[in-house]
Amino acid sequence: IRVTVVMVYWVFMLRSPLGLIASDQDIIFFLDLEE
Repeated sequence: IRVTVVMVYWVFMLRSPLGLIASDQDIIFFLDLEE
């Protein structure tokens, strides 16, 4: 799961380097879906 999270985090980072907050929210939501 961590590997997937890292990949998703990098994808959002590349798409929106200045939108780290939004990326964090998306990651948390993604984690909720995984769990």
